[in-house]
Amino acid sequence: MQIIDAQSHVWDRDSKEYPWDPKFGAGAATYASAAAHYREMVPITPLASIEAMAAVKVDRAILVSPTLYGFDPKFALKAAADHPGKFGVIAVFDPSAPNLTDLVSGWRKNPHALGLRIVVMSDSDSARLKDGLYNALLGEAEKSAVPICIFPPRYLEEIAWIPKAYPKLSLIIDHLGFPQPPMLKPYPDPFERLPTLLSFAAFDNVSVKLTGVPTLSRQPFPYPDVWKPLHAIIDAFGLTRVMWGSDWTRVASVLSYAQGIDYVRGTNELSSSDKEHILGKTAERVFRWSVH
Repeated sequence: MQIIDAQSHVWDRDSKEYPWDPKFGAGAATYASAAAHYREMVPITPLASIEAMAAVKVDRAILVSPTLYGFDPKFALKAAADHPGKFGVIAVFDPSAPNLTDLVSGWRKNPHALGLRIVVMSDSDSARLKDGLYNALLGEAEKSAVPICIFPPRYLEEIAWIPKAYPKLSLIIDHLGFPQPPMLKPYPDPFERLPTLLSFAAFDNVSVKLTGVPTLSRQPFPYPDVWKPLHAIIDAFGLTRVMWGSDWTRVASVLSYAQGIDYVRGTNELSSSDKEHILGKTAERVFRWSVH
């Protein structure tokens, strides 16, 4: 069984070759929290990531270019180029870039590129999305068959129009769309917005990443209380639209990488066939990521 981690990050210290975005952490408190998180952590280099993956028997990982690099994904792309078959890359593009159409249409021509990401973590982010700032990006991504990952903690309702407006766009909801520790405070009931998430299942073009799920548990490993909502998600979306991811570099202060995969890999809640889809086949299909 090929295991693909649908959400991971690599980065290094600020340098001339790979400079951090000078605006990193500016704006809403949620972004300041993200910045503090990265500044407190030891960088996770590509080699460190490969070692960590090998220790928990993860075959491949999708690298989401972290916010500290702004709109420049070259560090993640270099990691993928240096380690063929190990990493694919999700980038974040400036939605107001004058050459945005060319950037999006040309993105998948890079052999390591898998998709793009939109983050909606503040009222101002949500307003920009509503006011049409991302329409060109979404439209070109739909036209060019570039999957879009979106992370809308506390803003699931505000993105509900996207899959209807762009029915041929492959849209992937990161982290269930819920705020998660340690960077974001969860809802009083961590899964209270589950009905909203399930409403997206009506759109065939929407998939879900089961990333960071153990951070929402109120019980220790193997987190038995998460399975009732996870079964609801799997039943609603189907196995071909639900994928596992660890986001282990973000949640390391809450759980280990091994715990982040073994609650799925070792559970009796899923069949072997279910696990094959959730732990690898779905990500491979949704991102069209075949390694020969």
